Amino acid sequence: MLNIKREGIAAVRKADKLRQKDINRDIDTIKARKIDQIEKEYEGLVAKVSELHEQKAEILKAPKTKEEMSKYVKASLRARRQDVLNRFLMQHFDNHRHSHTDPFDEKQLRRLFEEERIWRLAVFALTDQDIEEAISLLPDDGIAEQERTAMIKEIDEEIERLSQIAKEQAEQKNG
Repeated sequence: MLNIKREGIAAVRKADKLRQKDINRDIDTIKARKIDQIEKEYEGLVAKVSELHEQKAEILKAPKTKEEMSKYVKASLRARRQDVLNRFLMQHFDNHRHSHTDPFDEKQLRRLFEEERIWRLAVFALTDQDIEEAISLLPDDGIAEQERTAMIKEIDEEIERLSQIAKEQAEQKNG
């Protein structure tokens, strides 16, 4: 009799495990369907936000306008010239104040503008006209900074709006 009970108990346990397995499988199916349903509800929002992020990245990578590039390059050139004057030529002339050597002697200039420092002379060789001519050859496909800023602001506002929609929907679902 004890043997039968053990066999009966084992059979009941086996049947319970199978039932539990079926229940767990059904619950997993329900969860997967709910997750799919939620993902489908939000995939439009997610796709739109991703698209907006891509648009924003493209706008940020877009070139400056020719006019902005010209101003930028000319300001950079002036700053480099001033840097060479302040850091190198001033020191060079100060070193020669008490000597009787010619500061523009070939030997002196070679020391000041040795091979690795020769770039310092380039800033004096270029003119604003050179810059204008070079920039005029560039394609006219730039976005003005003001326009770029407005476009980015518009995209950020749309992303925020979509984010609020998602947040409100989540709060409604979470009760």
